[in-house]
Amino acid sequence: MIPPFIHRHRRKIAAAVGVAAAGYYAFSFLKSKLEDWQASLQSSITYKENLRRRFEQNQKDSSFTVAALLSSLTDPIMKHLPVEEITRELQSKQRAQSGILTDEMPVSDVVSVASSAVTDEGGCKVRSKKEMWDEIKIISITRAVSLIYAISLLVFFTRLQLNLLGRKNYLDSVLSLSEEIDPVEEYDVKIADQEEKDIIDNEVNRRFLTYSWWLLNNGWRKLVDTVKKATADAFKDITPRSELTYSDLVSLFTTIRSSVTTQTTPFLDILLPATREEEQFVLSQNPAPEFSSTPRLERILDPRINEVLDEAKDLIESPNAEQVMRCLLDEAFNLFLSNMRMAYFVTPKEGQEDDTIEDEKKVRLANLLAGISRQSHEMTVKSSQSNQYLVAMNETPELAMFSAVVYSNFGALGSLF
Repeated sequence: MIPPFIHRHRRKIAAAVGVAAAGYYAFSFLKSKLEDWQASLQSSITYKENLRRRFEQNQKDSSFTVAALLSSLTDPIMKHLPVEEITRELQSKQRAQSGILTDEMPVSDVVSVASSAVTDEGGCKVRSKKEMWDEIKIISITRAVSLIYAISLLVFFTRLQLNLLGRKNYLDSVLSLSEEIDPVEEYDVKIADQEEKDIIDNEVNRRFLTYSWWLLNNGWRKLVDTVKKATADAFKDITPRSELTYSDLVSLFTTIRSSVTTQTTPFLDILLPATREEEQFVLSQNPAPEFSSTPRLERILDPRINEVLDEAKDLIESPNAEQVMRCLLDEAFNLFLSNMRMAYFVTPKEGQEDDTIEDEKKVRLANLLAGISRQSHEMTVKSSQSNQYLVAMNETPELAMFSAVVYSNFGALGSLF
């Protein structure tokens, strides 16, 4: 039997119970949504942190890779433009004609020597001292400028390669973590598929990285030829005896740079082969004995590597890439000219801490050539931390931003991976 009190207030009690029930369910719903939101937020934070760590590691790997490849790029350029060898030949000629047998004579002292041609014992005409000085002038400057361009391109292309592949590898890891565990009866089949996928992925990575061969063995040659012509045009009226101010030096290098950039941008044929035949030749330079190719695997690999190459080419020809290369070259040329300025256009001021920079001070080109050669050797230092040119390029903000754009552009993968 219902108590009279409850009977009299049954409607109010029912309403209160309804409100309480509704409140409970609303609270439960909000709590559930809050927990989902917190879980989503935590997942997002974890995702972003993981992405950030991977990206930063990828940039460090790029810097180490550039340092590892540097000698493969710079050694052939140094050998192709043997400034020191010609300098020693010139010094030897001067000692032989003047009777001086010491090795201490500065190169700049040779400027005043007569430039008449001579013949060797066999009657063959050999280079005159003037011809040798002209050659030293051209190849010293060509070597420095070529190294700046070549190293900038190596830094840029290595970042492009490793960030393209880093993005793919990161996406693969995320997808593999999200896959559900397959039934036991399908296990062997899935493992076989995964093993094949790993083989294909590794081979795509290997083949794409192999394309660095083009710059290291072929691309730099076209670059050197272009720089040499631009140097000869800019310095045609400048002799080793010519006296230059710092402003003159900057203007001459700006002229060279403008000519080279106009003829080589967007650097595509310097960085990558132009035809499929040339691409196959590059791949043949780095065979993988452990990879057993089959017609079926090649049919899978060909479109994948071609699409990676096509994306790389699109990026190289993009306005963003042009801006990055311009900034890398700015950093390198500014450092080069700053070092030359401090070495030759700064006068120590006695009794004062600060030196005086004399922009109108004039220095013979013969003396400047020695400093230009020293800077070339600075560019070839193989440590990513000790090479001031590598440090300056690796810390260029525009390079970091470009790398981030490439690494985070997951939409560009499409159905490829």
